[in-house]
Amino acid sequence: MRLGVAAVVAMVSAGVGMSTAHADDRHKDSVPITIYGDNNTVVYGDGNSIAGRDNLVGSGHTAGTGHDVGGPGAEDPGTPARPYGRVLVDSLFMRALPTTNSPALGTLKLGDEVGLACKVHGQPIDGNDLWYRLRADQVRWVSARYVQNYGDVPFCPSQPPGLSDEDLEPIEQDWNSVAPLG
Repeated sequence: MRLGVAAVVAMVSAGVGMSTAHADDRHKDSVPITIYGDNNTVVYGDGNSIAGRDNLVGSGHTAGTGHDVGGPGAEDPGTPARPYGRVLVDSLFMRALPTTNSPALGTLKLGDEVGLACKVHGQPIDGNDLWYRLRADQVRWVSARYVQNYGDVPFCPSQPPGLSDEDLEPIEQDWNSVAPLG
């Protein structure tokens, strides 16, 4: 039988005889209890953390951001929710479609962190044909060749319409280029 993380937390809370009100009073003296299973970890006690498949996704120390702001595995409070990516080049085009033949819709800079919605096979750049769709108001794509992803990025339910054979021709780009890449 599988239980959800919330059910396990409730059982652990009940099992140690603490209500939510009492937990705060006894927090500093509590002993962490860790339960593992199916890519989830519950740590009840000092950690007060719930870890999901990709890392911490909640904690007793969050500010409603979904990120742990203290404790093991903590991320920067400004980091987007997983999956997200960090730009690896000085300047990277965001595109309307997953090809360098589509219009540029702006650029990202080295170190920028962006939320990733999903990925598709698009135009290969330096042998990498994956493109990430950004979590944004408008559809924007970036080449996975120039983005380090954090977390599991699922494949999109379908390929974007409007890609021609010419759009999918492989290209090589120079990482040392001063012009935006992708």
